[in-house]
Amino acid sequence: MCLFADGSLCDEWAFFRNECRPGEQYELSLTDPITEIAATPLSNALGALQASLPANAFARLAAQPLATDDGRQLWVFYSAGMRPFDLDPPPSHFIAVYACADDECQELDRQELRQNFDVVDLEPDFIDSVQQVQIAPGRIWIQVEGGMGAHSGTYHLFSFDGRALRLEVVAFSSSPGVGRIEDLNGDGLNEVVLDRSERYVFCYACGVYYPAYEVYTWQDQALIRLELGDLTIADQTVSFAELNRQAIAFAQADLWPEALTAIDAAVAQAGSADPPATAGSLRWNQRLIQLTHDAHLAAIEQSAYPLLNEVFFGAYERAVDRMRAYPPEAIFNAESPLIAGTVAQGWLPEFSSYLTGSADRALAVAPDRAAIYVIRAWGRFLLDPADPGIGVDLSRAAQLQPDDTLLIALASWWERRDK
Repeated sequence: MCLFADGSLCDEWAFFRNECRPGEQYELSLTDPITEIAATPLSNALGALQASLPANAFARLAAQPLATDDGRQLWVFYSAGMRPFDLDPPPSHFIAVYACADDECQELDRQELRQNFDVVDLEPDFIDSVQQVQIAPGRIWIQVEGGMGAHSGTYHLFSFDGRALRLEVVAFSSSPGVGRIEDLNGDGLNEVVLDRSERYVFCYACGVYYPAYEVYTWQDQALIRLELGDLTIADQTVSFAELNRQAIAFAQADLWPEALTAIDAAVAQAGSADPPATAGSLRWNQRLIQLTHDAHLAAIEQSAYPLLNEVFFGAYERAVDRMRAYPPEAIFNAESPLIAGTVAQGWLPEFSSYLTGSADRALAVAPDRAAIYVIRAWGRFLLDPADPGIGVDLSRAAQLQPDDTLLIALASWWERRDK
């Protein structure tokens, strides 16, 4: 073992191979008898920890020092690598906080990474990383990222108050990278941002996803979830309250450009004020909308099928522009070049549901957008070419935008087609 001046520890061969340096996280293999490891307070604690686990529970344990405000020398120990599924039942991964003083390390608390989550037991198969992060003063914060199965990710955030570990946030996703720490409002305190994006829009590997986030902030000595909300009763009569309500309605309808425009206008009218909302504040509404707005733009750029991501974003006109290179009979066709050879091929029921569902929500708050009717008509056609709503939607689009040659051609062609 190599014990560095800052108190961090590294396996000697890992140090020789340049795999760990002073101050960094290290892993200690326990596949060899513990007696073969040089006796130190840390190695003794690791040996005692290993002895408290089922035989052959984990091939490796890992540890790293924790920064403290009170001068105490604290360490976080945790299981590393894959869970041993050859044991019945396989033990759960864990983290533990130790205090080291006077040549002795004592366990203060230990928590297994096993929580009931959406009616299933969320137990990571492996641990990717354990990291001390900064959320709010007065506590130690430990972030644990792991994985399950082929590509699913897990996220646990613990706080330590000097005596006990407490689970603050737990999350699961079909994709790795579930959570991150970021100061979203520039106040010097980090928020917890969970990626709740839907990766199975078609298939996981299809390259199309729907962005969504969940944000937690430290407020009133607790982590609270921020959500888009109306201003409180005391501020319902201010000039920007209606703009805030419009922004929320647009966001709920996945009309993100309009949502951002409305909330920016509300904040501009509010000036330096930041009145509270039901689950945050006016400016938090702005930050949440900006976060999702920007994520949708990134999803369009990365998408294997940008047309659908433009619909998810609320850019219906851009989606319709992709149709302009084709005649009506090529658009309203199950073998349309807009579908054939793309990731949408073979997923027509799902594709239709995304198009019509998105358009229904959008039209509820923006009933005069011609392009939305075109997209809904197309979605209806892909599910049922005999749906009478197709002609109604195309006719309405042409009425709203009578100078648009594509919309006129679509409505006219569909009317002739029925005859």
